[in-house]
Amino acid sequence: MKKLLLFFLFLPSYVIACDCEQPLVALDFVRSEFVFWGTVVDKEYARDSQTYTVTFDVERHFKYNEIQPKTLKFTEQSEGEITGYGTSCDYSVSKGEKWLIYAYKYNDELFFGYPCSNSNRYNQLSDVNAEELEILENGNKIDLQKIDFSYTVIGGLSREFERATSENSINSLLAQLNPGYYRFEDDPFFESVAIRVDSTGILTDVMITDWMLVETKKLYGIPIYEYGKQSEPLSKVQEDILFNLKQSKKWQPARFSGVNVNSWVYLKVRIEKGKKPYATNY
Repeated sequence: MKKLLLFFLFLPSYVIACDCEQPLVALDFVRSEFVFWGTVVDKEYARDSQTYTVTFDVERHFKYNEIQPKTLKFTEQSEGEITGYGTSCDYSVSKGEKWLIYAYKYNDELFFGYPCSNSNRYNQLSDVNAEELEILENGNKIDLQKIDFSYTVIGGLSREFERATSENSINSLLAQLNPGYYRFEDDPFFESVAIRVDSTGILTDVMITDWMLVETKKLYGIPIYEYGKQSEPLSKVQEDILFNLKQSKKWQPARFSGVNVNSWVYLKVRIEKGKKPYATNY
């Protein structure tokens, strides 16, 4: 058995599975430096053959920028049959192909991240599905201030999202509660709390939730999920949790792709006899 295990441990990297979540089109549009339709006019391998550079002639820019280049270049890892290793995420770009590209910057370099983005090759622009085309046509009108962000909204773009953080310690506020003052059927006792913070860092709502995450609406093709508010009346401990958390009025707002945004922060509050109450994000 040991020999068999060692065999699998030393398998080359080409067996690694592709593990990424394709982002929502509207948010991919927002985070991208360039969104364009173009044709690959050149492909050149590096001397060591480990990478290649492709040049696109841009036929149409969808995202408005001060600079809208007529050509764009990207450096990609060479195909597995050339490098001798690869993953199921590997892809190849060939001269003459037409692509819809969502190009974003990472460490000051441009990437388009297929298959972990909405970039894709098509025979013609009209082959792109109608919903995506509509978002592309109206992408420059996307107003991030109309969206309440959370990790349930951003999908595969967690790198672009910074959660809102309180300038007061949430756990210090909760520590003012005395677990011995309340009667619980369960010990420890848990509550689900939702806190809304606007794009200026002001706390605008705090509520006990019913733990049920539901889709409330869609904006720009983005499903907006929220936890339902627990119906009244609230218990004494629930009232006190809300009262203490409302003292945290000033926050550092959430940010998406470098822009301050409205957001929900979801907390699981734990109260246990003989211990200080505390909260964790979820």
